[in-house]
Amino acid sequence: MKGAIIMTTTPTSSPAETTVGAFRRLDEVESEQAFFVNVVDMWHATPAVRANRLRTFALLDVAPGRQYLDIGCGTGDFARELAELVGPTGHVVGVDASEAMIAVARGRLEGTGLPVALQVADAQALPFPDSRFDGCRTERVLQYLDHPDAALSEMVRAVRTGGRVVATEPDWDSTICDLPGIDRGIWRRAMAAIGDDAGNAWMGRELYRRFHAAGLTDVAVEPTALILTDAGVLLDQAGARRSIEKVCTLGAISREEADMLISTMIAASEAGDFFFSQGCYTASGTRPA
Repeated sequence: MKGAIIMTTTPTSSPAETTVGAFRRLDEVESEQAFFVNVVDMWHATPAVRANRLRTFALLDVAPGRQYLDIGCGTGDFARELAELVGPTGHVVGVDASEAMIAVARGRLEGTGLPVALQVADAQALPFPDSRFDGCRTERVLQYLDHPDAALSEMVRAVRTGGRVVATEPDWDSTICDLPGIDRGIWRRAMAAIGDDAGNAWMGRELYRRFHAAGLTDVAVEPTALILTDAGVLLDQAGARRSIEKVCTLGAISREEADMLISTMIAASEAGDFFFSQGCYTASGTRPA
């Protein structure tokens, strides 16, 4: 095999009909694509995300020769690592609703020789037969879907009996930041508005219930804290400055309060005291007989 296996198909329904927020606009506004690729790359490089990624592989019981599905594969980083673990006798399929993200993933996988297939597809109507995979994973995807339970049902359908399903999602109300001297109500109003704009802000806490509703057994949930101690990374690389500006425009906080949040973050970072954390939860379960 000279390069990664690349597959492209027409999604079963328009991504614009099945996703919300930034990811719906991604294929429509070319100028946004590089920004969101950089955001994804930044988070994927953080120690907590890297550690959680390895944990999801363990929960999937990844082994050579097996076949896995990565839903919302984005830039293809996790699909590539899965493929390295399953080896030449295994197979990994990465799907994403965004053609722009699939194009980036295709470029990064080209010439690697890894057993990876990439295609545009709707997580809520997967184009795969029943029991096709040994396991399926998704990360920070369900929060953006109009019908996350349909996506979970599809994930369960696509894995074999005894196969594993794993999902990681944030809980936006657990997002904290040490902001000395700031009225706490300002942060709470800003984060509530940012979380609601991001999709289902409570998806992390809902995973346990939703996994049970999907018919999975052996359901368990594990916490992860995504921590940043550099305000510049959070504000500019992670996009927090844009988010604060947006909720200011929406009226959740005033102009003065937005400026105060940003300046306090920067000052704390310059003093070496900046601390930000967001809680994420990883659910795992088994498809029963």
